[in-house]
Amino acid sequence: NAAPAAAAAASAAHRVPLAYVADSQGLYEAMLPPLAETGAYRLSIESPGSLSGEGDDREVATTFFVAASRRPIEMAAVAARRDVPDALARWTGGRVVMPHEARTLSGAFGEKSRVVTEPLEISLWDNPWLLAALLATLVAEWVIRKVGGLV
Repeated sequence: NAAPAAAAAASAAHRVPLAYVADSQGLYEAMLPPLAETGAYRLSIESPGSLSGEGDDREVATTFFVAASRRPIEMAAVAARRDVPDALARWTGGRVVMPHEARTLSGAFGEKSRVVTEPLEISLWDNPWLLAALLATLVAEWVIRKVGGLV
């Protein structure tokens, strides 16, 4: 039943113009008419010149498959399966445990806590308060010498 539908779909041809997408730097789009039949479809682009700009006349084409279902495949198997998390753990270097084994994972996260003491480095020569204090000391010393006659 699906084979005749695919053959009928392959034999029908539609011409759809491409429309430039504004502000897209060369992107075009087209809207296909609704496809009533399920099956394999072939989509190709016709162009008066070459599409690559290099003088070749290569055809740009792709195929896609239209399927219809009363029950989507996403809802076909909703049972929890162990093989999916096992595969993910294998790919990422992780571990899979049952809920009653969750306490065994505490060591997989590293140390619980650690106190790190870092020395605080303050650049004195970039501090404007230090410059002001140094200038105030020099001015005070000069004033004391002037007042005391110790020039």
